[in-house]
Amino acid sequence: AHLSVHQTAGPPLSTLRLWIGDEAATGSVKTKSDGHDGHFHAHVETPPTIAADAQLWLEAQNASGKRVRIALPL
Repeated sequence: AHLSVHQTAGPPLSTLRLWIGDEAATGSVKTKSDGHDGHFHAHVETPPTIAADAQLWLEAQNASGKRVRIALPL
């Protein structure tokens, strides 16, 4: 899946990682996005089998190293 993410609030992000599955990324591949000026682009690999409760996970990291995760239902 090709995704574009635009940051609209908060301190600038240094890294944005994405994956599809559970929070622990069990059987999933985490993708580190390319980013500049609050715009991030990623090609997220979908698992061969997507569980009914799988979500799209985004893990944002700022310059100080603080990480925050959110999930979006599929």
